[in-house]
Amino acid sequence: MVLLKSISKALIRLSLILIALFSFGFSQAQTVRLSGSVKDATTSESLIGANVLYATGKGVVADIDGNFDLELEPGTYEIHVSFIGYIEFVQTITLSSKPVHLNIFMEVIELDEVLIVADIARERLTPIAFSSVSKKQIAEEQGTQ
Repeated sequence: MVLLKSISKALIRLSLILIALFSFGFSQAQTVRLSGSVKDATTSESLIGANVLYATGKGVVADIDGNFDLELEPGTYEIHVSFIGYIEFVQTITLSSKPVHLNIFMEVIELDEVLIVADIARERLTPIAFSSVSKKQIAEEQGTQ
């Protein structure tokens, strides 16, 4: 009888421990998947390395195919997608329980003009080291040396 009581107490303790462990796992916040791709609006080429942010300093970088994948808690987020040479894409997303997939097409920023300025160094007048190579010398050395 004493042995039966000690076994039943051990089973009850084990059951309580298991219930506590499983309930802790279920009480964790559920996450929702936000995925998508980032492409050029004109050519539909993938934008490798585009920044996808859902909060200041929090986000991911698009992979070699322009795809990204985030696991977020349900809620409302302002998604910022940026890439050098493109207009920043901003969209507010509300995540509930279903995964969301975004296809983002970014517009190119066009530059008005580019000004290229060059100067030639002059011996004994310019205080920098330089080498002057003539066209004849380049042709004689085949331009690869």
